[in-house]
Amino acid sequence: LRESTISMTRFRALAWLRAAAAVEDRDPELAFKCAREALRMYDDPVVVAAVQEAMFGMRRHTAVADRREGLHQVVFSPDGMRLAAGSGESTVKVWDTTTGEELMTLSGHEGDVFSVAFSPDGTRVASASWDSTAKVWDAATGRALFTVKRYFQHVRAVKFSPDGRWIAAAGGEGIIDLFSATSGRSWLTLEG
Repeated sequence: LRESTISMTRFRALAWLRAAAAVEDRDPELAFKCAREALRMYDDPVVVAAVQEAMFGMRRHTAVADRREGLHQVVFSPDGMRLAAGSGESTVKVWDTTTGEELMTLSGHEGDVFSVAFSPDGTRVASASWDSTAKVWDAATGRALFTVKRYFQHVRAVKFSPDGRWIAAAGGEGIIDLFSATSGRSWLTLEG
């Protein structure tokens, strides 16, 4: 009985997705509602991520920072409920993937933000900027927790370690700096 219930739920979720695809060009708002209904019914993480990505695309008109400056790297939070993007306006934008609502703008960089990353638990966001800094932000409040500035050139990428304790930041001069995700204290520097 459980297997048949799961199959029926998947069938219904796929029907909602087909409906969303059928009306997306004519009625994006209706397509978004259909996709949201599919998301509500389906619990497979891979499918949920794909549906959320499609939903974000359907709501892209509400989720573009500034078309003149553009958006750079885009990442989902670990639970898939938020999307963050570095922008050419020296900010990180964060949206709700279910509603398309912009939740916050993380301001404080003085150059394009080229890389963003959520911590594995989703409580922090790291950003890398052309201004030669990496920043770590509280993902709930948007408050800057600390800034790491040890680079002569821009910072191209940031990534949290799988356990969330460390952040790797790659600088334009071929240096990767590993630092504490809670304090910004340097742990190790690698040269490429």
